Amino acid sequence: MKNTQKILIVDDRKENLIALRLVLSDLNLDVEIIEASNGNDALAATLQHRFSLAILDIMMPGMDGYELASYLRGDEKTKLTPIIFVSAAHTDEQDVFKGYEVGGIDYIVKPIVPQILLGKVKLFLEMDRYREALAEKLSEELERRYTLANVPEVSSVLIDTESLSTSNKEKFQALVQRYSQALMQAVENLILKVGHPVAEQLRAIAQELGKLFATSRDVAELHSLALARTTKQVPPLKAKAIIEEGRFVVLEVMGNLSTYYRQRGPQTEPNCHESTEKTNLRKAHD
Repeated sequence: MKNTQKILIVDDRKENLIALRLVLSDLNLDVEIIEASNGNDALAATLQHRFSLAILDIMMPGMDGYELASYLRGDEKTKLTPIIFVSAAHTDEQDVFKGYEVGGIDYIVKPIVPQILLGKVKLFLEMDRYREALAEKLSEELERRYTLANVPEVSSVLIDTESLSTSNKEKFQALVQRYSQALMQAVENLILKVGHPVAEQLRAIAQELGKLFATSRDVAELHSLALARTTKQVPPLKAKAIIEEGRFVVLEVMGNLSTYYRQRGPQTEPNCHESTEKTNLRKAHD
């Protein structure tokens, strides 16, 4: 059974929360709305719920929307949660850039136009459903296609490891950037009929992931972050095209990574699989 998606709305003014809830009631989806009147209550709510989307007012006393977004991005549980900022009509470009720097995905300017907000919310909820389905599918693919049981030195490293975004932040962010570029070029190949060398780029990315002992969780996170980056500030139709083409792109990376693991086989480095520091082992094979 499909889980109910949850949306966190945060505003220090009760009337704004009521107005937001009223607009979101027109989604006609299985969605639960959780309200918070300040940043601390919002953070407390994230300990009890998994949110598919957060809608944050910027101007709040104490912890403002920017600071709250920074906390959300710094937490493992909420770092992938899409954030929409609600800003005043006089918001300038500097404020917008600040919002993107702290992890915002989009902006809604007051007074809120219901149709615009609902369109954005539906897109992010669809992306969340896709991300969850993708994570499950990648986990199944890892077990079915990687044949890691025949490569114990690899299998032992992939169990109970930290995510690459935590253990190797700089390299992971570089891979997100490369993957985002490949994803956009794949869409251009489809729509504009150009000849970007996407297949070669995806093979190279898969090899880098393999050297870092990437798991299905890492691939899912890489893809999710790239989707968030490439669908930011693009028309809904283009965002949908990116999401659809992304299904094929991520499966191609999966296949390339599977091939990399099978071809590599047992490691030749002495005692590498006996190390108890799996993060160090990853770095040893960079």
